[in-house]
Amino acid sequence: KRGIEALEKLLRQNSLPAEWAKKLAELMVSQSSLLARQRSGAALAPLPFYNLADLEEMAGIEQGKLRPLEAWVTLLPEMTPVNVNFAGPEVLAAITPGLSLAQAEQIVGQRLGGHFKSVQDFLKALPDKVRSEAKADAYTVESRYFLCETISWFGQAQAHYQGLIRRDKGKMPSLLWVERMQGQG
Repeated sequence: KRGIEALEKLLRQNSLPAEWAKKLAELMVSQSSLLARQRSGAALAPLPFYNLADLEEMAGIEQGKLRPLEAWVTLLPEMTPVNVNFAGPEVLAAITPGLSLAQAEQIVGQRLGGHFKSVQDFLKALPDKVRSEAKADAYTVESRYFLCETISWFGQAQAHYQGLIRRDKGKMPSLLWVERMQGQG
């Protein structure tokens, strides 16, 4: 529910219909559940979509409408807390009840002097009124997922790829997907 509410806020911030949030969430859950049943031996089944453009197509939303969210939204194979050391003010305002965009911008400004060492440090930076509504499990100061990009040249030829890596403590990172970026090279 919290994720849908945050997505609704991001959609509204970009003058897009908030009701798309529920539609997109239901599509992601149904596709993830289907794949999990098909690959019951796998802990995390890959999603049939890698980015918002793929999800947009599956949801029947006009191409390019979700493009404004690309700076803030990454599709992952599971729900995760938001890393407060890397999230932009738009995301912090979307996931934190009662936090305005201006307040979130101030918090991001505080972060420039040094990252938050713990979720508690982040919560202390919130205004008192907001802190009482914030749920600590919505935030983290660590990341397990990383988007990686590479551009390579061979003479005049250029290739641009993007991939999603998952890193778990004590294990080698695993590549969840990789795709060639369109319109590049």
